[in-house]
Amino acid sequence: MQEYYSRFYKVSELAQAERLKMQNLYLSCYDAATPEIFQGDLNAKDEVQLAYHRDELIGFSTYFFYHFSWSGQMVRVVFSGDTIVHPDHWGKQSQMLEWLGRMGEFEREAPQVPLYWFLIVKGHRTYRLLSIFTKSFHPHWSEERPELRELANVLAKDCFGADFDSVRGIVSFANSSVQFAPHLTEPTEAEIQKDAVRFFMSQNPGYRRGDELVCLCRLCPENLRSLPRRHFLAGHD
Repeated sequence: MQEYYSRFYKVSELAQAERLKMQNLYLSCYDAATPEIFQGDLNAKDEVQLAYHRDELIGFSTYFFYHFSWSGQMVRVVFSGDTIVHPDHWGKQSQMLEWLGRMGEFEREAPQVPLYWFLIVKGHRTYRLLSIFTKSFHPHWSEERPELRELANVLAKDCFGADFDSVRGIVSFANSSVQFAPHLTEPTEAEIQKDAVRFFMSQNPGYRRGDELVCLCRLCPENLRSLPRRHFLAGHD
């Protein structure tokens, strides 16, 4: 068995034991979180990726798929919910690469319909994944993508209503919000030197209280870097 590996499940088929492991990991990483918040968010998703180190659950990602009519055409959207990796395993790329393989499977079902990755981000490490794995995305510190910004705003307004500020590109939940535990929030001295980290902190100054930056990118082979592209295309096989 591989040292790091993932398994994918429909949320409706997830065993209770795995739900509880996910819940415990979630509560260890977030402040102002409750089991009810976690379970409610999980039940609103279609699928979940469980990431393991040997036989121990060390991370997960939840998401759902939907179709959206935009600018006279139908597009498909994958919306990422909670994505967590235990701090002892930060820096490992296997979870994200295997997730891209699953997205490749989804893209293969209707390759003629554009597929977009829509996410809201409360941490700089998640934001950095966009620059590590994709070539172009919104928002970016040195590149404007007006068409992505427009679609991101429409999707966020549709999903989050009055909690979304289109001027700032930020979702601030009025009724309830969770935030990373303080020891997981701040970048290291090495991380703060990176353009992506500085940009994220400038665009989302309320990240400590759980504000989330709206992000969007196209998921297709042409927009993925070399290694992620290979995993994405492997999902086509």
